[in-house]
Amino acid sequence: MKVIGIVVLLSGIIFTLYTFLSVPEITTPTSGLEPWIGLLVIATGAATVFKAWDE
Repeated sequence: MKVIGIVVLLSGIIFTLYTFLSVPEITTPTSGLEPWIGLLVIATGAATVFKAWDE
């Protein structure tokens, strides 16, 4: 479970950095939500790592 949490945490960090550094070619109504989705993925990964730390 720790490995899954670490993978989710790293993917959230990479996704968030990518969305901050890229400019979308086509703007959609949900274009501004990508950083927030990345932060939620980071929080999910961190919670998974912390819950699995004692196992």
